[in-house]
Amino acid sequence: MSYVWDGSNLADLQGYHQLKIKEQQIPLLILTSSMKEVLLLKMYDISAVALHGEGANYNPDLIRHLKKYCSQIVSLMDFDEAGFKAGQKLQELYRIYPIDKPDYLQCKDISDCYKSQGSETIKQFINEIKQKYDYTKL
Repeated sequence: MSYVWDGSNLADLQGYHQLKIKEQQIPLLILTSSMKEVLLLKMYDISAVALHGEGANYNPDLIRHLKKYCSQIVSLMDFDEAGFKAGQKLQELYRIYPIDKPDYLQCKDISDCYKSQGSETIKQFINEIKQKYDYTKL
């Protein structure tokens, strides 16, 4: 079965239009579960989009489209069972690997960590992500 992607999923892909994906190569894109994480990652100069829920099925052509314009794509879902399963699914289907939660983060997701543990803790986590994925802004 062949898919022909018509761009219709973009309405469900929060943060997509802010990427300006066709104007520049994105060095690192993080797929996450909500717009609040997209906005938080943007504060730290990392591109992100929120897929339409952790249990969603994604159009393979949408993923191919993102991979065409992004050097690296990883996922950062909630740090709970549903988030773990969503990250596993992206890894199995599309080879989009999840970012592991470090032990020092004590929260459900990164925006909750920002609220409860402060900006320095999130800054440390973001710096670890940038280092791990050899992130340099083009």
